[in-house]
Amino acid sequence: MIRSRGLGGAVTVLEDVRDGDLASLYRHAAAVVVPSLDEGFGFPALEGMSAGVPVVASRRGALPELLGDAGLLAEPDAASLAAAGSGLFGLWIMIKAL
Repeated sequence: MIRSRGLGGAVTVLEDVRDGDLASLYRHAAAVVVPSLDEGFGFPALEGMSAGVPVVASRRGALPELLGDAGLLAEPDAASLAAAGSGLFGLWIMIKAL
């Protein structure tokens, strides 16, 4: 799906990441996106927030309560998550310009 939409240069999919590498990956990420349909707790969102990375998550499970006002929530479909991500990066660009 990533390649078919021409996003290969913008999205990196990692598999089998060692626990010792996670903290560094979160710290260097532009954002953490959690497109969960039913999240039990939300460790990826929590780890992203802990690393100071903007979090975009679906409005499902425990994620709204976990994120509160600290992240952006969207419906768990591609269009809604993309719109939230676009808003996030627009805000980031404005802050960098200050």
